[in-house]
Amino acid sequence: SRIIRSDIKAIIKRGCDVVGTVNVCTNYTDIKYKHMLLPVWISSYQFRGKVYNFFVNGQTGEVQGSSPKSALKISIIAVIIAAVIAALYFILR
Repeated sequence: SRIIRSDIKAIIKRGCDVVGTVNVCTNYTDIKYKHMLLPVWISSYQFRGKVYNFFVNGQTGEVQGSSPKSALKISIIAVIIAAVIAALYFILR
């Protein structure tokens, strides 16, 4: 309970200069969830007929999800990397 109380005071102090009395009452019964991240924002968007989901952790701002990949851009990067490797091979040879 002491750790929880100090964590709560630290969170409150982020937005306040002075913290008065903090009453904490914890009660754990019949726990069903192993992990819970709150607040979390869940969203999705549609691009070229495919739906992409993403999630934002409201505490840390960490974003997870997928995004569309361009086959053309990936191909161009692969060709450029192959050209650089070939050029280095012939120069250092």
